[in-house]
Amino acid sequence: MKMFVASFLLVLLVNFCHGFTFGRTIPRIQPIGIGGVRPGERDSAFDTAEKIDTSFLGNFRPSPFGGHGSFGTAGGPDSIPKVDLLYVIDKSGSIGTTDFQKSIDLVVQLIELFPVPISSDGTRIAAISYSSRDKVDLEFEFDDCDSSTTCKGLVQAIDFESGSTYTGRGLELARTGPFTGARTDAHKVLFLITDGRSNGDLNVVDEANALKNNGVEIYALGVTDNINRHELKQIVSTPVTDHLFYFDSFSAMGRGVAYLDGIFRASTGGNPWGNAGGGFFGTGNLFRGVSS
Repeated sequence: MKMFVASFLLVLLVNFCHGFTFGRTIPRIQPIGIGGVRPGERDSAFDTAEKIDTSFLGNFRPSPFGGHGSFGTAGGPDSIPKVDLLYVIDKSGSIGTTDFQKSIDLVVQLIELFPVPISSDGTRIAAISYSSRDKVDLEFEFDDCDSSTTCKGLVQAIDFESGSTYTGRGLELARTGPFTGARTDAHKVLFLITDGRSNGDLNVVDEANALKNNGVEIYALGVTDNINRHELKQIVSTPVTDHLFYFDSFSAMGRGVAYLDGIFRASTGGNPWGNAGGGFFGTGNLFRGVSS
């Protein structure tokens, strides 16, 4: 009996250590019962959601040593960094109304969980939707919303329009539109969501390079096997593995949205601005008093 108890405790210890990294407990076992995934079956959507949490959201979490993620702020760990974040959302005909809503749900979730509070002095959000050349729309600008609630409402109001996939035009509008009004001291970020190969009259890689040359960090999420992986690898910032994500279907994206909240809150101790109650970040919300 003693041998059995000792073996059981050893198994618990090994599993605890496997899910623990310096200052952060990462969920290693996905929730079950989402989207019909069978218990014990690894869901690639969970892996993608976990990567988005680590490489995108995690890049903006506060650091106890000053700065946030991979970029710093001179004010130290209690300072709020400035982030101008633009979502560029594909609304081409291959997506359809139902699956387009999954893209909207993901953007809403990312706004909800973004580690730097939305305010005029913190994170500002803007959005572009695109399909054909005459359907490339600046949905709202950085100055149009000053709270998470307002930004999420504006995203939820974006309509599906169908058409082609003029990704180059979407990136051109990002460069000539919202980012011309970006704060000079802000970290400029673009998050692209697309389900297909770009077409149209502009070279999408040239447009992406123009943005990156102007200091914009580019992330991209490709959905379905219709995407051009080589093209997306050229669009995103480096290292590519930290800036490029894939869901193999929109159903997988829907499951990823469901997973993401649990993954994020497990990785931050239930506190979106830090690891509350201990661990790497220590004492909870580093941005207390800032509304979002």
